Amino acid sequence: MKKDNCSYRILIYSIVTMLLTTIVHFYGQYLYDDYLLEEKNKKLLQLSKVNYINKQLDEFYIPLSIQLDRSKRLFLDFKTKYKDKNSILDINQNSSLLERAEWRIYLLSVFKSTHIRMEDLVISKRYLSGDNNELNDKLNVLIQHINQYKVIFKKWGDGNTSEDISPVHFPDTLNDLVKMDIKNLQLQKDKLLKT
Repeated sequence: MKKDNCSYRILIYSIVTMLLTTIVHFYGQYLYDDYLLEEKNKKLLQLSKVNYINKQLDEFYIPLSIQLDRSKRLFLDFKTKYKDKNSILDINQNSSLLERAEWRIYLLSVFKSTHIRMEDLVISKRYLSGDNNELNDKLNVLIQHINQYKVIFKKWGDGNTSEDISPVHFPDTLNDLVKMDIKNLQLQKDKLLKT
């Protein structure tokens, strides 16, 4: 009977050991699967952030920067041609009729298309600009500047050439802010891709 009791104990120990081993195995597998899932979710979140940064850059920041650079080049070209002795473009009532007429032609034939592209970008893709308050303030000024020129263009079309310059000045620091955001987004993207 002692032998049966010992065999019985060995059987119980074997069953308990097998059960504990199975439980530990499944719990270990559960923890490993949970770890893999967490890592996969981290990678997906990281990829999602990189994709959003790419969208910000490709659909808003880079196209806007290109238009701002174009606008600056066009303005400097005109300014170089028509400048006073202090190298300041000053189109106003004291300017010659020829200068004012050429300014109007330049605005209508060259700047207007750039203004339209910038306005379309800001209106349709501004949500990609993030929460940079200074940039958003400058974008508001840009839209006001463009809208003032729309009013001036309409007046010119009606024969009223009393105004030649928007009372809302172009936000000079806008392009610097856009380029700074592009640089920061690139750094964020690089950091995400390295982890």
